[in-house]
Amino acid sequence: MSKASEYKEEKILLLDGTKQDTAQVTKQKYEGQISSRECCILCWKARIITVEPIVFLYVLERYLLLLFSGLYYYQRYARDSLQQAANFSMATHFCINASYLDDHLGKGASNHVEDKATQLIFLLVVSATLTAIAATLIIGPLTDTYGRKIALISVFVGRMIGELMALIIVYYDLDLNWFIVASVISSVFGDYGVFVMAITAYVADISSLKTRLLRIGVLGLANYISTGLGTVIGGTWISEVNCNFKSVAWAPFICCLIGVLASMFVIPESLSKEQRYANRSSITSFKGLRIFWKGFMLYFRCNLLTAKLWIALLVLLLLLTIARGALLIETFFFIRQPLEWTPEQIGLFGGYNSATHGLSLLLLMPIAFALGVTDVVLAIIGILCSSLGYLFTAGVRKTWQMYAISSFQGTEAVMVPSIHSMMSKYVGKEEQGALFSFVSSVEAFATILGSAIFINLYNILHQDTYFFMAVLSFVAGALLCLIWIIEKWTRRRHQHQTTSTDEEPKSP
Repeated sequence: MSKASEYKEEKILLLDGTKQDTAQVTKQKYEGQISSRECCILCWKARIITVEPIVFLYVLERYLLLLFSGLYYYQRYARDSLQQAANFSMATHFCINASYLDDHLGKGASNHVEDKATQLIFLLVVSATLTAIAATLIIGPLTDTYGRKIALISVFVGRMIGELMALIIVYYDLDLNWFIVASVISSVFGDYGVFVMAITAYVADISSLKTRLLRIGVLGLANYISTGLGTVIGGTWISEVNCNFKSVAWAPFICCLIGVLASMFVIPESLSKEQRYANRSSITSFKGLRIFWKGFMLYFRCNLLTAKLWIALLVLLLLLTIARGALLIETFFFIRQPLEWTPEQIGLFGGYNSATHGLSLLLLMPIAFALGVTDVVLAIIGILCSSLGYLFTAGVRKTWQMYAISSFQGTEAVMVPSIHSMMSKYVGKEEQGALFSFVSSVEAFATILGSAIFINLYNILHQDTYFFMAVLSFVAGALLCLIWIIEKWTRRRHQHQTTSTDEEPKSP
């Protein structure tokens, strides 16, 4: 048997709608029937690279905006406070830190500015997320009928409108509350919830059960690469222009424009025409809500898979609540004592942190795939490292300590991809859109919880908030161990039944 023939036959869809065997491409390359260039072209036409560039663009825009907005709110409120002070002129742009505010306006002035900025973020997140949840309930389930691309296009169009409004606010120094209006308008088109649902269902459409975890891991890798680039570029750029945000505000808008064009003309549709048209004849104005209800009802089947779905959903809610909270408060944690980082330092650390997360995915996912490590075990490992990272962050005093913590906390990158992969295996392929529509709504709700809990908690506890995050992470890990126990029990029960059947005497 030749080496090439050892590969399993797996059908992969081409851009033109036809199918190609991965084994056949490998065999032709091995036997010298096609050149390396032709092999690369076939791999490009096949769904080896699909939504990864779209994920890269979306996350790059999101993290450019996240760093930009957090610093912009703080700087605007700080400048307003300084300009209201007697005999103080703001003739030039420069980055204001907590010590500068306390020195010129009195002790506690920086805390007052920080509270105003965090409260604005809280109002913005809550209003935008509630709108996005409603949009996810309508747009998400319809992708089973109309395809996944329409959801991606909708998200980027909404983000582009929001970024255009942000440009106007920054250029004309409009009231900061207009950011809430811009974010709500953007969320009408679905935003984060629809995006996560669309890319997760997309990968579920084109992958087998065996390769799904690896494919979702590749999406996570694209996520962390763009996160690192976004924070490094954003932080360095803001420092170079001395916190004059007008030029920086163009970058997220351009990312969204490219995202719209790429979603429309570059990536292929994951569902075939036959699959999409099969359900279109029965479409009604309420089908979106009915399919969402179908996704909701997946959690009320009377079997062990339903129990595992509930546990996985609860763990996902806890982890994303913590992650969203940490993401929203980290900029304020970095610019206050004891660290007092500049925007450039924040960006460089963000790049390093993303590199550790991406490297963890790059190394752990293939190793876990090769060794047959289950999704639940991989997720538990990630949760343990995440918990320890938050615990140590609560006691950080030096910059090098943050880098040391990030070096091992990057393993948490495997948590969410593993849980998504785990949940996708508990339902049929025709139910993926309904499942992840409901899951995306829950994930969007986690953003509200994270902002409501940790922004207000941070205003009281400050750095000690990370200790509370560590405790919640340990709880999530303990819950996930229940799934591991259920799977072990189910496997042993199946083996016992199989053994009993084999040993049962046959009738003559």
